[in-house]
Amino acid sequence: MQKKNKIVYIVVGSTASGKSGLALDLAEYLNGVVINADSLQVYEALSLLTARPTPEDLKRTPHALYGVVQDPHETYSVARWHADALCEIEKAFKENKTPILVGGTGLYIKALLEGLNEVPEVEPLIRTQLRERSLLQGGIQTLYKDLQQQDSEGAARLKPNDTQRIIRALEVLLSTGKPLHEWQSKKSTPLAYEHKVIYINPSREEVVAHAKKRLEVMFEEGAIEEVKTLLDQGISSECSLRKAVGVREIEAYLSGVLTKEEAFEKSFIATRQYIKRQQTWFSRQLKTDRVIDRCYDSSLNLRMILERKE
Repeated sequence: MQKKNKIVYIVVGSTASGKSGLALDLAEYLNGVVINADSLQVYEALSLLTARPTPEDLKRTPHALYGVVQDPHETYSVARWHADALCEIEKAFKENKTPILVGGTGLYIKALLEGLNEVPEVEPLIRTQLRERSLLQGGIQTLYKDLQQQDSEGAARLKPNDTQRIIRALEVLLSTGKPLHEWQSKKSTPLAYEHKVIYINPSREEVVAHAKKRLEVMFEEGAIEEVKTLLDQGISSECSLRKAVGVREIEAYLSGVLTKEEAFEKSFIATRQYIKRQQTWFSRQLKTDRVIDRCYDSSLNLRMILERKE
């Protein structure tokens, strides 16, 4: 049952669609707090490359769950974000503020709205041992055979070379004694508050053009230095921040494999592909209350956005 008279606003969209700008404007208009729903912006590192709010943005309105993980090697799971986001929502209401969640990590939003699969924390040593085994010659094939023997149903759902998911299935099985798919069949309670999902869904051409301009600024204003600083910490191949668009390409530039121009072009190609995946996911997986068919900027009328019926 939903709690009435309190509304949670959720702004989603692909990278470079203007969703952070809309969240900021909404927060000022509704006396709100902006709550992060992006799996990379929770980390302190790569603030520029992950497009975290600027110091000027942070002065405009309260923000939460940005840059809260200092150690780049630390795992920040969907379950942890879910718990933290619920706390921030409750805190906002207690302070008579409107919670406004914004981000492009669809699984975060889906978990919040529909409930989370209640998989318990796994034993860190087991995860480490499995990752070490996967790096050996033929390691992932061996791990997949182990999974087939212990959980044939779970193994049948995975590709034999899907390292991340195979390790995940095994670490849960070894830590809890139950297959991952059994845990995934149990969900926590969906969001208890009324909510409005605003989806910014511009044309692919428009958002790609915005993304290219933003990427140019990132390369000019310190993205390369950010990545070098991160790599100097000796981050592993499993580090979540390696998934940030541009990290792999800039690393190749720093190691002499690519020129700076080639690193930019490859980063731009990866950005286009990421935008396509995000737009496809949000269009298919998420029920929305409002759709904005262009990149957001402050010329759009907030009241019309909030009141328009789809």
